[in-house]
Amino acid sequence: MPEEVSRKSSNLVKSYPADLEESLVEGLLNFIEVLKTELLISNESKSKQELVEVQLYRLITENSLECCFPNVETALYIYSSLMVTNCIGERSFSKLKRIKNELRTTMSQNRLNNLTTMSIEHELLVR
Repeated sequence: MPEEVSRKSSNLVKSYPADLEESLVEGLLNFIEVLKTELLISNESKSKQELVEVQLYRLITENSLECCFPNVETALYIYSSLMVTNCIGERSFSKLKRIKNELRTTMSQNRLNNLTTMSIEHELLVR
């Protein structure tokens, strides 16, 4: 298992060289040991509906372990934001396709772009 953690964390560091350091490998191995201690046991009383990644991030922040595992915290933060970024992109293309099919012949490109933006960000407009 340590070899797999080392290999995968090295790939992650190569993908995000500005955000993560090579010490991520040691940090992850140490974090695994921390998870085997009382901190994990005390965290089990929380909601089981929460994603494991969110529970791990909460474990670091609620126990003030950011200074001990800065790269692990950053890696979890990057991971948690990837899903949101992906969904926003897919939603944009889905909205654009629907708007473009319904209103393609009746408006200019500028108006279509504005309508698409308003449709995607409708939560901001309602407030």
